[in-house]
Amino acid sequence: QRQRRPSAPAAGTPMAPAGGGSATGFKSYAFHPKAYAKAVMHGCKHSSEPILGLFLGSSSGKVMKVEDAIPLFHTHSLGPMLKIACMLAEEYCKATGGLEIVGLYHAVPSGSTEMTPVKAIADKIA
Repeated sequence: QRQRRPSAPAAGTPMAPAGGGSATGFKSYAFHPKAYAKAVMHGCKHSSEPILGLFLGSSSGKVMKVEDAIPLFHTHSLGPMLKIACMLAEEYCKATGGLEIVGLYHAVPSGSTEMTPVKAIADKIA
């Protein structure tokens, strides 16, 4: 079996930074090791399935800080399940303070970096 790595959000990937701005204005992303490790381990554990998860963090100036990841699915995600998952993630962010959903990660067994399958999900989260 081929190992795969979840792809980090590209500069053009729709996300919802603080203040409702556009993610394309960010010059850099700073990943906390815990966030990166969770996303990679999610992909390793379910390497034969498509995976989807959320990145939590904050934005300040031109830097988006990704501080945590929430693995969501290791199968095709359905709209109602995704909506509830995002609602729970938002409640978690409110409880911890200072965090918000800043992006998502997605990986497929083939290792493809095609964003079309998750573009609709990213647009809804944005």
